Amino acid sequence: MTLPLPNLDDLTYEDLVEEARSQIPYEYPDWTDHNPTDTGIVLIELLAWLSEMLLYRTNQIPENNIETFLKLLRGSDWELEEEEPLQSAIRQTVLELRKRYRAVTCADYEFLAVEEWNKSQTNSSKKVDRARCIPYRNLERQGSKHAPGHISVAIISKPINDNDDGYPSPELLGELWRFLDERRLLTVRHHVVPAEYVPIQIKATLVLYPGALTAEVERRATEAIQDFFDPFKGGPDSTGWPFGRNVYDSEIYMLLDDVYGVDYVKDVKSNRLDKDDGYDRRSILGNQDNWQIELEDYEIVDLESVIFKYGL
Repeated sequence: MTLPLPNLDDLTYEDLVEEARSQIPYEYPDWTDHNPTDTGIVLIELLAWLSEMLLYRTNQIPENNIETFLKLLRGSDWELEEEEPLQSAIRQTVLELRKRYRAVTCADYEFLAVEEWNKSQTNSSKKVDRARCIPYRNLERQGSKHAPGHISVAIISKPINDNDDGYPSPELLGELWRFLDERRLLTVRHHVVPAEYVPIQIKATLVLYPGALTAEVERRATEAIQDFFDPFKGGPDSTGWPFGRNVYDSEIYMLLDDVYGVDYVKDVKSNRLDKDDGYDRRSILGNQDNWQIELEDYEIVDLESVIFKYGL
């Protein structure tokens, strides 16, 4: 719904004369001759006549002026097409103004990286499927922690074929950086980096119902684990494993317990396979049976292997 345009020509000649005449007692009480022959009244009527004409002209904006306003909004290179109606150009300009263009908040960066960037790309290898904005971090610098004025955008892309690992290319990172550079605030330094995949291994012991086929149960259990930790369709809401979300052994218990043919589950253990930093990010939540793998905001789960044992 468009806003109604104001009527700028809402005062007549009589209105202007009467309003000016009503101010005389307040502005100059000694002026008592308000007859049309008075020189001051003649001047008021002359100014009212000129004002009425100017108001009329102000309310009648020429098409050339409107085109100039549109060019200010859409850039100096824009020109109205010969066959394009002016009202259509106005409507299109208003729609463009409503689009999210500037990157101010983290939500803006994520929206621009996933939505607007992908619309501008025809090459599927340069598309971004998910993005996470981390404020006050420079992830291009190893070991960087709090960095005022910096914003990092971690991205992941789906593999386009069996030979593609889905890792964003340096070309994609550079082009996306330039795309966001035109939209960022002047005081912000932004960085575009690939998300760090954290390889994990899941181990569990399954106790099956009598008559359950081990091969079928293992297939269903493996698929359930793989789907749950999938970076594009996993997670609690099936929209992809959230960036920085910890891995909880308790959720694996619950997930495997719902698999058809499984009576109960025991000895679940999730292991983080990358230990290059010498820090095991497993910790206990509440009790000895509820462990978690801690992830940073820019990290995402990469399920390397699932190992099941079967007990009684």
